[in-house]
Amino acid sequence: LGASLCEHFRHHKKRYPQLQFELLEQLPQDYLNTAALHEPLPDFSLIQLDTLTPIHITPLSKLAIKGSHIIIFYHYAAREIREALSQVNITLVEGGVIASRIDDTLTKAMSLKEHMSVLEQDSHRFNITSAAIYPRQYSEQDLIDAGNQADKLHCECPPHLADLITRLNAFEDYSKNCESDNWRQAAVHACIYSYTNQARFLIEKALTAVLNE
Repeated sequence: LGASLCEHFRHHKKRYPQLQFELLEQLPQDYLNTAALHEPLPDFSLIQLDTLTPIHITPLSKLAIKGSHIIIFYHYAAREIREALSQVNITLVEGGVIASRIDDTLTKAMSLKEHMSVLEQDSHRFNITSAAIYPRQYSEQDLIDAGNQADKLHCECPPHLADLITRLNAFEDYSKNCESDNWRQAAVHACIYSYTNQARFLIEKALTAVLNE
């Protein structure tokens, strides 16, 4: 969506064989006013908005919340507008429409989508939800106590599992607190945190099974 973006894709269709795309010949604001009503939404919405203003925040946020990965190519935007849009996981690409910038952005976006797709498949496989954040089932003292159950249970699994959970707890905290101004790195860190959160949840289930054996 946007004159320069449409012109780029119109003349470079063979450049992106893995994508099926639709060029919308309408003003961005006209589309945004009705986009949230359209079904189904595309996996990616590439939008050229040279200047981002407060009137763009609400329609873009509604579109993002409905599940479309929005990528905005822009020149000018106040800091508060950038922050508001980043909070709903909208990708902001400063500098306007340039072929190399489009290529780099799409490559990173599709790579992220692939990672998140694998994460979603793993979630279904283990009957857990990727969007969920699982609270810890064992305190630090609980893990110490569980580690001391080896002699009682005649099994070395409890101390090994407790050690794994302790390490995963630490890495979970580390990955959660990773900060980045780069949207690509921030997204990868969020994916790592989600994987670690799920891994810790599964190992806790394993420890519970051993202790209740």
